[in-house]
Order: sequence, then structure tokens, then C-alpha cells
Amino acid sequence: LEAVRQHGQALEHASPELQSDRTVVLEAVRREGVALEFAAAELQRDGEVAIEAVKNQSRALQYAGKELRGDRQFLFTAVKHGSKALAYAAERLCCDRELVLHAVRHSGEALRYASAEAKHDREVVLEAVRQCGDALQFASEELRCDREVVAEAVRRGRCFGHSPLQYADAELRRDRELVLEVVQRQGAGLRFADEELRCDREVVLEAVRRDGCAVRYAAVKLQRDREVMLEAVRQDGCTLKYAATEFQRDREMVLEAVRQNDKALDYASEDLRADPVLSPSQAQSNAIAGSGARAPVYVVTEAVAGPGRIIEVVVAAGFCGEEFKTLQLPEDATLGDLAHRLVQQEKSSVVHMVMPGKLDAIGPLDVGRPIVAWTHNVDQTQKDLDAFCTLS
Repeated sequence: LEAVRQHGQALEHASPELQSDRTVVLEAVRREGVALEFAAAELQRDGEVAIEAVKNQSRALQYAGKELRGDRQFLFTAVKHGSKALAYAAERLCCDRELVLHAVRHSGEALRYASAEAKHDREVVLEAVRQCGDALQFASEELRCDREVVAEAVRRGRCFGHSPLQYADAELRRDRELVLEVVQRQGAGLRFADEELRCDREVVLEAVRRDGCAVRYAAVKLQRDREVMLEAVRQDGCTLKYAATEFQRDREMVLEAVRQNDKALDYASEDLRADPVLSPSQAQSNAIAGSGARAPVYVVTEAVAGPGRIIEVVVAAGFCGEEFKTLQLPEDATLGDLAHRLVQQEKSSVVHMVMPGKLDAIGPLDVGRPIVAWTHNVDQTQKDLDAFCTLS
């Protein structure tokens, strides 16, 4: 008894007497369902014993007595515990529409073991893909051309494969709206989109925002698109290994990659690996957002020397400066120090900053620049704010 509690299949080496002992067999199948194979025939026909085995491993049903595998009521209970139960049901029950519907509602993969008729049944297939998007692969060719069925599979998403889109008809893999929905849920689904859509910049940007490695499936011209690659490395720094050589030599690109994953530095050009600004500790503590990154915006309206060797910095939160606040920093403070003060007030780990006389935002490579480099110029600041609001 102790042996089968540890290893259910130890039942194989038990005496015929113990293989006929209900208590021993129950312990064995609760540990390993397939141990039912070694139970005495009368216990393989025992509904309670068989269900305990199926609860543990649905494929254990293959060792249940033939009478149970043909018992409709028993199968309604068995299929709740795994897709493979239907695989070992009597052939006539695989054609039982009500039973198949019951099975796929519990496990979409059960469609694999249903009859050909069930795989052509739109309601059955819809129920299956709502439970598991990958079940689409078991649907009839006709239903893999059905947009609603494919859309349901996409919304449910993958369970064990790559993407439900891979099983869709070629025409649907050219459907831009559907592919956008796919990549917004799973970026790597771009792999199965039509070639034309892998050349579509908006589709590719959506994919890499979800999964940086999806850039591998983009058209070559978009792999050489700086904005696309920046989005990719922000999501997964190690995507830098797929980048063109020119991007592996790009300081901002490498900084963004290392900020996301310190191992990305291994894929930078050799000369940049020694750059102190790009070291993992510096890159990951850099709170200045890069170009195109989604982050809060602050506009610095004044930076003036105050008493006690401090600098008073007035910043406006938001695009058009509806809310102003004054921060005090040491006179030797850098833009990086200012960014750190600002992120403390945001859920974001980085912020954009616009400085007086500089309409475009400061970048992460400006992290070490001293704030005193910006002189007080109220007229210029107001012009910058007006222009920034107009652009936004």
C-alpha cells in the first residue's frame, strides 16, 4: 500500500491478490491514473475506480473496462477531467453531439478526438475554440475559413501552440483587422500573417509592443526601421541580437535595450560595451524616457539659482502645463537627478522632459548634463509651451 502511494505504477509488480484489492488499486490510481492498466479486470470495470484514475490522468480511460467506455452517463463524467477521455470512448459516443459539446466546453482540445461530423459542426467548433483557441486546428477546412470562428479562436488565444492564426485559412491571414487583433494579444502571431501585413508598419509596431521578438517576423525593411526596433528592444532588450549592425552601434538603441535587460549589452558593438552610460547599473537607473516611449511629459519652465547653493526648477505637468510645481535640487544636479525626482510622482519608471529653448524632449543620453546649462528665459519658455501644445 505504501509503495503505490509513492509510485502508482508499482501496482504492476503487486501480487494478483493486491491487484484485486480495491483499496490498494484506488490508492495507486489516485497517484498515477494509468496504474489502472495493472488492476484486476473487475476493478477496471468499477466506475468509481475508473473515474479516480481519469481524474488523475484522462488517458487512463483506455484501461477502463469496455462497458464503461461505452457507457454514455459514465463518459459525461469522464470528459470533464481531460480531453483525452473522449479519445478512448466507444466510437459511437464520439459521434454523440451532446456528449461532444459537453467535452469541448471543458477542454477545447477534445475536438481532436471527435468525429468528422462534429468537426464540421459550427456550434461544436465555436464552443471548442472559445475554450481553447488552438482547437481551431482540429476544425474542418470549411470552418477554418469562417471569420467568426477564427476571430473567436484569436480572442481566446493559444493554449499549447503558437497562435490560432496559424490554423486559419490563407485569406483570413490577409485580413488586416483580424491580424491586428492577433498581434495586439500575442505579438509573435505576426509570424503567421500574410507577407503583405508583415510589411505593414502599423501592424508590426503593434506586434513588437506586445512582444519584442516579433520583429524577427517583420519584413526586412521594417527590421531596419529605427522606431520599430526601439519599440522592440523596449519590450525585450535581447531583441538587439536581431538588429542590424548599425543599431547595435546606436547608443540610444543599446541604452534602451540594456535598460530592459542587462544581458542585451552582449549584443552591442564592442566599443559600446565599455561605455559607462550604457552599463547595466547606469542604464537601468536612467529615468529619462527615450524618443517615442510612452511616458508622462514634464515641461521645465524655469531653472534658477536659489539661496544655499540650490537650483529651483519649475515644471509644468502635462502637455500644456496645466499644473505647475517647484522642485529644489543641489546646484550640481543633472537632468538625470531631475528625472528621478519627477518619476517619484508617477507610476511610470521614466518621464519625458522638455527644457527651455529646446522644443524636442531631452533624451536618455542627456542624463549627465547639468541643469545649470539652462538659463532663465521666461519669454522663450512661454513660446516653447505654446509650440509644444500646438504640436500635441
